[in-house]
Amino acid sequence: MRLPLAAARPVPGERSGAPAQWLLALLAGIAHTASFAPLEAWPLQILSLAGLAALARSAGPRAAAALGWWFAFGWLASGMWWLYISMHRYGGMPAPLAVLAVLLLAAALALYYALALGAWARWRGAGSRPARS
Repeated sequence: MRLPLAAARPVPGERSGAPAQWLLALLAGIAHTASFAPLEAWPLQILSLAGLAALARSAGPRAAAALGWWFAFGWLASGMWWLYISMHRYGGMPAPLAVLAVLLLAAALALYYALALGAWARWRGAGSRPARS
């Protein structure tokens, strides 16, 4: 028995749920940070990665790449807060510039995760239409 999977596949050109999914991916990335020291809430690592996988399960390559970027940006920006202290307090960098530097670094490094998740979605054939039989 074949179950209809059309509802699980994204409709080309439809982006209505994208901002909500990006927000969920961002929050999952921030939760991922809490799994490390000093909080050490290790179950959050499993839950946040499972949440990312659930979000990207039926996404096409571009949507999966965007989800990967938002997840990684949330994770890296919230996990590299100590760089702000190093640059502002000890390096004498103005606070707004230190914040911008941390955010730009997180955004640049998140591109690797976007590439990885986009490649994963392309490899598994997400977003492609099934062959007619």
